[in-house]
Amino acid sequence: MNPYSYFHVNTLERRKRCDLPLVQKSDLPVRSDYIEQIARRVDSITVVSRWFNMLCIHTSGDIAQLSSLPFVKRIERPQQLDAHLSIIDSSFATYSEALKFFQTERMEASVFAKEQINGRGVIVAIIDAGFTGMKANQAYEHMDVLKTWDFVRNDDNAYRGSGHGAAVAACLGGVDVEDNTFLGMAPEAKYLLARSERILSEATADEEYWLAAAEWADKHGADVINSSLGYTRRRYQVSDMDGRTALVSRAAKMAFRKGIVVVVSAGNEGDNSWKYISAPADVDSVVAVGGVDPYTDAHIGFSSFGPNAEYKLKPNVCAYGSVIVPDRFNGLVISKGTSFASPLVAGFVACMLQAFPEYDQHQLFQKLQESGHLYPYFDFAHGYGIPLAGKVLENEKTYMPVPFVIEYKNEALYISLLDTNRRDEPDEVRLKKLNVYVHVKNKEGKLIFYGCYRDVFPEGRLLSMADYDTGSEVMVHFEGTTQTYIVQQ
Repeated sequence: MNPYSYFHVNTLERRKRCDLPLVQKSDLPVRSDYIEQIARRVDSITVVSRWFNMLCIHTSGDIAQLSSLPFVKRIERPQQLDAHLSIIDSSFATYSEALKFFQTERMEASVFAKEQINGRGVIVAIIDAGFTGMKANQAYEHMDVLKTWDFVRNDDNAYRGSGHGAAVAACLGGVDVEDNTFLGMAPEAKYLLARSERILSEATADEEYWLAAAEWADKHGADVINSSLGYTRRRYQVSDMDGRTALVSRAAKMAFRKGIVVVVSAGNEGDNSWKYISAPADVDSVVAVGGVDPYTDAHIGFSSFGPNAEYKLKPNVCAYGSVIVPDRFNGLVISKGTSFASPLVAGFVACMLQAFPEYDQHQLFQKLQESGHLYPYFDFAHGYGIPLAGKVLENEKTYMPVPFVIEYKNEALYISLLDTNRRDEPDEVRLKKLNVYVHVKNKEGKLIFYGCYRDVFPEGRLLSMADYDTGSEVMVHFEGTTQTYIVQQ
């Protein structure tokens, strides 16, 4: 296999940057004679995967005849699945103009902009349900789309199916044409658009199409993959969210091994019986993005909770779960879902890669987590919080941390602010609106409780200590400052 003729030049550069071989065993094509033998015995072949040396098939015949072939290692049977697609509001809320600005500025877009960091030179692949309306909308005219592919219909027109992907793309690089406000953080990136969802029928193939789309993205030079799709109850149990059971999770993990940063929505299951993250957000090396409420900066009700089934931290970071996106009439609407938090973060990652082109995927992943506004605090609703550009560049502090102490008294834990005469001390009204984040880990280091509290001051009482064993660790985060307390007898 000649990598110089097969792969995009950016793929080769990415692999060199990530210290990966230009050709890996998983890049090699599936043997054509194997494909031919399978094709004669099945109704159709939907996807041929290099990464997993695998064929995805439909057949009404005897599956045993395939198992008996000497080159067939195993056969996996897909079940039904579910996809998260958000519901778009038909009208603006009163805070729409502020929301349009802060959906990127909450992540300090202006700090990146000051350094002319906007995703330039980075290739981002969007794997979604379709990009209907995107070509005709002025909000996307400036976006440099390199290639598109519809894996459902097997042609190069991804501008069909659903408009969900178009709204997702807006949160990466779209613009409000009325005032030239960017709706995402990477308007100068280059884009690959892949449709992988059929939506109404043959849902069992969607994970296979996702795998094919990820391989296609790798071939054509993607540095970052964003996918605001997730798979849950119709195929899996919560216990299957372990990062290695779902095909789409295995595909996302392989993409990371190829040097691609994979950013996905955590899911919109937080307020229903499923509650937890979806696949592929369950993969330990995938950036799972939760949603926060723009009003409060705290977890928004529908955003799925972590951890994954192996108790790995999920979500990793979070962003606004309610955003402004273009409608089909060149206007704007408010759209809700972690589907839109994910591309906000994917655009942030593209900016990180522009700023640090020498970083490999592991360094980008860790740097992103450390840029969270809560770091080193974390929990299973917010991860490490909202990424901040100032923390990435380490050359700008956007606000002064508020110092505090935590004290044990009357069998409870209290927070008290220090230096109350400081000029930048929050006033009493503002204090009531600020979040205090608290988590408790047991002696084994396992997170056993977390919460986000408002209107804590002036009393400052956080939680009773009666239920926590000696040696448990309490971590408290407030306005840029983190403190820990070890429970005593």
